[in-house]
Amino acid sequence: TKMVTGWNGLAISAMTEGYRLTGRRGYLDAAEKTAQRLWKTHRRAGDQLLRAQTDGEGDSKGILDDYAYFAVGLINLFEVTSDVTYLKQGIALVKTADERFGREEGGWYQTEVGDKSLLFRHFELYDSVRPSGNAMMLEAHLRLSALRGDEAHQLLIDKTLGAYTLSLSQSGLGVAGWTRVALRAQGPFYEVVIAGEERTELERVWREVNPTWALRVDLPKSGAPRALASIAPTLSSKSERVGRATAYVCLKGVCKAPTAEPEVFKRQLLEGWLR
Repeated sequence: TKMVTGWNGLAISAMTEGYRLTGRRGYLDAAEKTAQRLWKTHRRAGDQLLRAQTDGEGDSKGILDDYAYFAVGLINLFEVTSDVTYLKQGIALVKTADERFGREEGGWYQTEVGDKSLLFRHFELYDSVRPSGNAMMLEAHLRLSALRGDEAHQLLIDKTLGAYTLSLSQSGLGVAGWTRVALRAQGPFYEVVIAGEERTELERVWREVNPTWALRVDLPKSGAPRALASIAPTLSSKSERVGRATAYVCLKGVCKAPTAEPEVFKRQLLEGWLR
C-alpha cells in the first residue's frame, strides 16, 4: 500500500539493466510503467516530488534520495528506449534538485531549502543499505555530461569530488557510490551510440564486455531525431554506415573511428580499462 519514490527509482534502474543484459521485454515494461506512474502521481507543481504515497495519499515532500534515484532511473530508461521524454524528465529533476538541495561548497543537502520543520539541514556523505543521494546525484550529472556535452555537468562533478577528497580517501566502502563515480569521471567514461536496426553482433559484444564505464544509446539508421539531438547534441551526426549497424565509441564528444566490426568495437570499449 506504500510506494516510496526513491526506492522505485532504484527499481527502475535495476529493471532497465535487466532488460539491457537479457533482452527480456518484461523488465522494460515494468520500468516504463513504474516511471510513468511515479511521474503522474508522485509529482506536484514545479517538479516537486512526494516522498511516498500510502493508499494513494502523499505523506511528505521528497528528500534528495527521491530526486536522485528517480532521475538516474529516468536517464537509464532513456538509454534503453531512446525516448526523449524520459531524458527531459530526468533533466528536470536534476535541475530541481540542484536548485533546492545544492550546497554552495559542493554536494547536496538531504532536505529542501526553506524547510521550517527542521532545526538544521542534514548532509549525508555515506552510503547505507542504499547509495547516498549525493553519490546518485553525481551519477546523474556524469551521465548527463556524456549525453549532452555540457561542461557545466563536469565542472559540478569536479567541484563536488574536490570538496570532499580528504573525507572520501579515508572512508573506504562507506563511500562506494562516490568512488564509483570518481573512478569513471577520471575516465574514460564512454558515450556509445549504435545506429541501425540489425544490431545483433554489436549487441553481443556489449553484453560480453558489459562496460560499467560507458552509457549506450541506440538510434535508428538515419540517426537521432531533431528533438533528441537538440537536447543531447553528442548524439548528432551518428547514423548507420555502409548498410550495417554502426557503433560510435566517444569520449567527451570526440569519437573513435565508427565501426561495424564486432572485434573492433570490443577493442574500442576496452581501451583505457585493460589493466
